[in-house]
Amino acid sequence: MSDRLDTSAFPDSHRVILPSRAYLLSVRDQTLPTRRRAIEDAEELYSELGRDDDQNARDMALLGLIGEAMQALEDLAYFGRGYENPLQGIAHYVTATIYSALTPTTFFQQLKKWDDDRLLVLAGLRVREPGGDVLSMARAFDAEDQFTAVELAAIEEAEAATIKLVRGYLIELARIWDQFFRYFHAYKHGGLAVNRDDCRLLDDDGNPQTASIAVWWRRKEEPQVHADTNLTSDQVADAIAKAGRLALQISGFLVESRLRVFQLIRLDDAGRIVGVEDPRELWGFWFHGEDLSSRARGVLERRLGIAFTAL
Repeated sequence: MSDRLDTSAFPDSHRVILPSRAYLLSVRDQTLPTRRRAIEDAEELYSELGRDDDQNARDMALLGLIGEAMQALEDLAYFGRGYENPLQGIAHYVTATIYSALTPTTFFQQLKKWDDDRLLVLAGLRVREPGGDVLSMARAFDAEDQFTAVELAAIEEAEAATIKLVRGYLIELARIWDQFFRYFHAYKHGGLAVNRDDCRLLDDDGNPQTASIAVWWRRKEEPQVHADTNLTSDQVADAIAKAGRLALQISGFLVESRLRVFQLIRLDDAGRIVGVEDPRELWGFWFHGEDLSSRARGVLERRLGIAFTAL
């Protein structure tokens, strides 16, 4: 255990640390499992309605699957905004609970411009100080002298591999959000699937088009339809379900990264901070195997006791 840490620099345990830990545990143990089950149920309902069933009912089932899957992306955006760009002066989790219709779209649109430091903060591998400086976890916990130069280099390599993976996944989810968020909003605000008997889609030359899914476009003075004519219904269902599960995987990783820090902080019976556990347990990484050298992996396994699991 490490008791050399200046605990006076830590946030208040009752106003920040304990409620933040409770929030993260709630996301891990309640929100993510429930979202996962909701996607499974919606996917099952869509599959049960075969091509010979009422097409309008099948459209609504597909819209429901889009809604449940996209909800996982929206959750990720709110969590990301809260923990990467929190409101100053309040605990990060509070920002994650503040609703704004612009939050998900802004989060996903800006991702491609993020540098590595922002992604490292999002991933819980770095800490941003109030002044804007980004610190390594070892430095943030005043534990740099407990690691050798070789160990710190291996940690940095694993961080880079993690960010490479996370960046690619987030950019893919940004594409999915841009493609499907109008269907998501149509589902959330009235289940506005278009009845196929009421609508006929034509291209610019007046040729009939078949839509995989169509919804009434919200906030328009005259009725307008938003429709996908590029994919089949089954292709939409497959793509959106995969995206929802990926969003849940990323959210799970982000939650565990932050819980790892809170679990290291030791409190007495009155909730006062009295020290931290071994800072060698600060890190969790997520990467494709080929993105981390065998040398760095060996250092992390042998010296830091980090166990790697193939998924």
